[in-house]
Amino acid sequence: MDSLLLGFVAALIWRNADWRERFAKQKNLHRGLLVLLAAGFAYSTWRPDQPRERWGLSIGLTWAAALHFLFLMYALLHKNGMVGWFLRRGWLRWLGGIAYGVYLFHRLFLQTVAGLVWHSSGEIEVKTPGQLALYFLMFAAMLAFCRLLYVFYELPFLKQGHKVSYGFKM
Repeated sequence: MDSLLLGFVAALIWRNADWRERFAKQKNLHRGLLVLLAAGFAYSTWRPDQPRERWGLSIGLTWAAALHFLFLMYALLHKNGMVGWFLRRGWLRWLGGIAYGVYLFHRLFLQTVAGLVWHSSGEIEVKTPGQLALYFLMFAAMLAFCRLLYVFYELPFLKQGHKVSYGFKM
């Protein structure tokens, strides 16, 4: 079970009114599972020296996917709560719009700055205020690039995709 499968399950639950209602009635169960999964996730990040151990590569990735699944379903189904309020913030929705571009291009921007400024192909070590300012400038440039990518590349495809009808009922 991974993120893609859980995303598919979430879409099925969300599109079916009966399943959405059944899922929404289990609010206390969701809270308990969220606390349990968050505690397990915190434990897994507490040991950063062993990120590729057997637990992290097998159960850990599924654990993180289940935490994200429950978190998002809880926020969608219980909109009046603190989680729903937080996820409706405009800046967070804006960041969500460009998230795929950031995922794709963050390493390119980091490596370019590291090569040009730090003359290195590895990790960036910020040692001076000037380097920190340059790092933030690179971050802002990456966000601007990803926003342009979203507006002029991703959004037209999304609009086109929303016009397609698949012809089957959920």
